[in-house]
This record gives sequence, C-alpha cells and structure tokens, in this order.
Amino acid sequence: MLISFAHCHFALVNRKGSQTRKYCSSCKGTYFCSWQAYPGDDWISRLQWKSDIHYFNNHSNGGSSNNSESPISAPRILVLYGSLRQGSLSRALAYEAARVLDKLGAQVRIYHPESLPIQDPQYETHPKVQEFIELYNWSQGQVWCSPVHHGSVSSVLKNQLDWYTFPPSGRTVAFLQVQGGQISGAAVHHMFTIALSLNMIIVPSYLIIPETFREFSQDRLKPSVYREKLVQVMEALYKLTYITSNRRTQLMESQLE
Repeated sequence: MLISFAHCHFALVNRKGSQTRKYCSSCKGTYFCSWQAYPGDDWISRLQWKSDIHYFNNHSNGGSSNNSESPISAPRILVLYGSLRQGSLSRALAYEAARVLDKLGAQVRIYHPESLPIQDPQYETHPKVQEFIELYNWSQGQVWCSPVHHGSVSSVLKNQLDWYTFPPSGRTVAFLQVQGGQISGAAVHHMFTIALSLNMIIVPSYLIIPETFREFSQDRLKPSVYREKLVQVMEALYKLTYITSNRRTQLMESQLE
C-alpha cells in the first residue's frame, strides 16, 4: 500500500536512546514518514506561487487539460537520498524537497534505504527490494539527493539506482547535493551521467549546498539563498513532470519505421 506524504498522521513514536522518531500511524514507518509536512508557521507553508503554478494545479488532481479527455493527476514524485547516518543532512534536504513538492500539489513518496540489500538477483524477493520497485513503478518523476563520497555519489544512493530492473525511461529527475566542504559538483556530475544512461528527462537546474552543516538547524533549512534555489528546482521538476508524465510513451517511442 502506498502512503501519501501529504496525508500522514504522526501518531506512533519510537524512542531509541536520546533519539525520537515519529512514524506515520498508517504506514507504521514503512516509508519513514517522519516530520509533519510543514507544521505551524513554517517557511514552506508561507510560500506563494505565481499564476503559472495555479494553472498546473487547476489542471491536476482530477482536472482535465485542453489536449486530453482523460483527467490528469498530480505528478507522482519519488524522493531518494543517499545516507543511513543518524542526523543525515542528505535525508534532511530530501525531506525539505518533499515538503516543497507537497506544497506545490505533487503526490510525494520518500524511500528509506535502510536494510536494502546490495544489488544481487538472489535478493529480488527481499521486502525492501519489492518496496523499492513498487515505488519506482508508481513514480513519474524523481529527486536524487546525495552527499559527496570520494568524488562521486554515495554507495547508498548508487545501490538504490542499481536496483532498477529496467531503465526508468521518460521519467523526470532533479538533483540535490550536500557536502561538508567547499562547493564541488562531483556528485551532481555523476548523477547526470547515470540519469542520461537511464534515458531520464533531467531538470537542467540543480542544488548544491557547500558546508551543508552550516545551513541546517534541527533538520530544517535555515533562511538563505538555498531555500529559494530549492524551491526553483522543485518547481521546475513539478512542471516538467506534469508536462511529460502523460506523454511518456510517445516521448520514448522510436519514430523510425
């Protein structure tokens, strides 16, 4: 069962030492739906969109476009992140991205990669693999968020991508990168390479946050230009996914006879 990020109710609490994690009362942590989308007077709740976003929202969630007789649903976005560490900043940024997408009107899922086995055909029936494939099949667009590990994406993110049983051709993707040092596009560069090899539709803009630890407080992005850039990238992903999702078959079909 797929659980909407936008409609999770955080009733269950699991305490482990000094760590407190909140879980969705419906999915019971299956998708690690921690943190309310934008609680109270939150910076994301105060976002105001321009008229072009209202057009997309009015033509999704059961609305219809002028070019199709069938309803067009809100874009379905899967968010992946590349760290298992407690207090992971790539996970924190991934959740901020999910909140922005939710505010835009997208349907959002976040996959938590803990316990996902290393890619090997003998593990294809593993529950975490099946969960990942289900979310992959559900998605129309994706967000990849990774720290920089040895000048590339993290093994945690790469292992998730290696589990694609067939290329996600025609799906959109946007890239986010966190790092402890000065700015470097190493992880984003390799995400571009991977996405191109998978025939994905890449959002040209991306977000890199150098010295990411300075830009977060209690797992939330501090006021800075990075907030604005995150919104810009997620807005571009939302629009591109909306435009392409109902035409993916035509986009990926060969026109040769």
